[in-house]
Amino acid sequence: MGIDYGGGRTRALMVYLPDEPGLSTRLYLWRGPGRDFDERDRLVLTLLRPHLIAAYRSAERRRRAPSALTPRQLELLQYVAQGYTNTQIARRMELSEGTVRTHLNHIYERLGVTSRTAAVTTMSTAGLE
Repeated sequence: MGIDYGGGRTRALMVYLPDEPGLSTRLYLWRGPGRDFDERDRLVLTLLRPHLIAAYRSAERRRRAPSALTPRQLELLQYVAQGYTNTQIARRMELSEGTVRTHLNHIYERLGVTSRTAAVTTMSTAGLE
């Protein structure tokens, strides 16, 4: 977590935040002139890490969701959130079931999810209900 610049001095700390599979984001904290980071600083950062990860993930979901979906996709996703089946959605939106499946696959791709539940959860988290 600490970056040692020789002589045991720690002027920077780095925190890894999990990102998409196979990727990670790094948060660097630099300290200017004055005292170095110490064990207490590291402990505080260790305790904060789960909260930083949660905040980062929440921000990423909000960043992706609102601008990622068309009005028609949002309408379809709202029916999914209400528990409608593909057949019921197709009837209400005057589409074929195949078109509903295609729309759902595009929604999953845009939101970076793989299921109806995850799509609805992302929509709820982003405040798009």
